[in-house]
Amino acid sequence: MKFILGILLCVGFCGAALAQGTDRIYNAPVLNPVNNLPITGSNVGMSAEPGEIGGLQWGAGRSVWFQIHLTVPATFNAKTEGSNFDTTLAVYRGAHVSEMRELTSNDDSAADHTSEVFVNLSPGTCYVALDGYSGATGNYVFSYQFNLGNAAAVSPTNDAFASAATLSTDTHGGVRIADNRFAGTQSGEPGGGSASVWYRYVAPQAGHIVVRTEDSAFDTLLGVYTGAAVNALAAVASNDDVSLSNGNLNSEVTFNATAGTTYWIRIASSTGGQGTAILAWGPVGMSGLPTLDASYSGAWWDAERSGEGFVLEIADHPDPNTLGTLLNFTWYTYDPDRNATFLFGGAILDPTQPADTAVTFSLSTARGGRFGATFNSSDVVTTPWGSVTVRFLGCNLMVLHYAPTGDAWGPDGDLYLRRVVSRAPGNHCP
Repeated sequence: MKFILGILLCVGFCGAALAQGTDRIYNAPVLNPVNNLPITGSNVGMSAEPGEIGGLQWGAGRSVWFQIHLTVPATFNAKTEGSNFDTTLAVYRGAHVSEMRELTSNDDSAADHTSEVFVNLSPGTCYVALDGYSGATGNYVFSYQFNLGNAAAVSPTNDAFASAATLSTDTHGGVRIADNRFAGTQSGEPGGGSASVWYRYVAPQAGHIVVRTEDSAFDTLLGVYTGAAVNALAAVASNDDVSLSNGNLNSEVTFNATAGTTYWIRIASSTGGQGTAILAWGPVGMSGLPTLDASYSGAWWDAERSGEGFVLEIADHPDPNTLGTLLNFTWYTYDPDRNATFLFGGAILDPTQPADTAVTFSLSTARGGRFGATFNSSDVVTTPWGSVTVRFLGCNLMVLHYAPTGDAWGPDGDLYLRRVVSRAPGNHCP
């Protein structure tokens, strides 16, 4: 296996000094794929962030973080051999700590309870968490290496202000993939940061417009400007992090647009990272509610119907190239024969969709499986049940209309549900 040392296909970390892992993910040091010397440090005094989940079944609590920035595919190998406590390792991808998707993890790879991970990584930003099993602390030795792929450095077509990509002027807004890999900055360019890309938006009508980044592979900076030249722009709105304290490093701005005015939208990296992000734009919901996003996830119930409940999850789509937000829904209830059962379904949402918009999707039931060691997925049979329509009246109030297709389940009906827990970490609902 040949490790590329001479041709440096890396971004934002070439020549960077080695640093210990940090307690918080937003300022984690970037791993250098060339000068990949072991890193030593301690996790004593470290703590979990709001929303941090830890690798698999090992509760987080003493984690230190590192970042990986890649512009080409690579194989990543890391281990904690030489550490003097029971370690765990996990690699994640995601925009902030409360919405990380685990790529791989390991507790014990050797008799001394140290850890090792191997994983194939696609271009973008990933995060490595080194933690202590069940809160263990001590001195760690963190060793790693990359096997990088080959690729030519090609700047994005909207790298320069003059070649800004044009955004849809549909009155309902739109979404697209933003990619700042191999981008640079121009003399006199506003907004700070590095590796910026530009978009041109002509407001189709007057009103408040929301622009935001989602599922970002890097810590984004977002700015909106008016003007005719990159060195003579007037700032309209800007934002770095939606909620730095809660680990949400996506960006969001709202501004009052004038019909026919050209607005320039700039996405840049706050910390030198590069990769892809979803850019979403559109009008603010007429009800004043924000767009339908992970803030509405949680357990829901009707207090007068104790014994059944609902779980709603709205999250980034697992495919980073899919322009949509994933909604998963589970209803724990009873069938016509009074047996406990659950209904499940979901939908892919437009990320600009206001929260007061009705969303309709199909539900199914499942039967045939067995509990425990005798479970076999081939025994499970799913059957279409009907559909539900959900609409939010506020952060913690939802109206649900259900429409079963089988006569045995009875007529259509409506339920008014409240969220059991009123806030999810890192989200804006109060």
